[in-house]
Amino acid sequence: MLGGGLEHFANIPKATQEISRVLKNSGIAIIDVPNLMFLGHIYQTFKDGSMPSEGEQQFSEQFYTYKKWKELFESNGLQVIDCKKYNGIYGTKRFNKFVVWIWNNVIRHFVPFHLSYCFIFICKK
Repeated sequence: MLGGGLEHFANIPKATQEISRVLKNSGIAIIDVPNLMFLGHIYQTFKDGSMPSEGEQQFSEQFYTYKKWKELFESNGLQVIDCKKYNGIYGTKRFNKFVVWIWNNVIRHFVPFHLSYCFIFICKK
């Protein structure tokens, strides 16, 4: 499982090819990646014009949509067999604790797939 790291690679297609290369024929890759069109990112851009960033790491992050991530994986040796949305938010400094609590306990359950915080892709060779 690659949990929240692929978006920091300088060459994401090459990193994806490497995942495919080292994956056994019967293996499964579980890859967690951020969504460019996350509802919170859209709100933040509307509010102050800022680009998506998590943990002040904008110097080394790439955010893509579900469609772009899927195309990237499939054009670099992986077959997407499923994808789940994930909407839990815990380490942000952009919103106060009350807003995060409301998000995690109420709102996140109603967020549409394509506006989710991140995607968990299940892939094979």
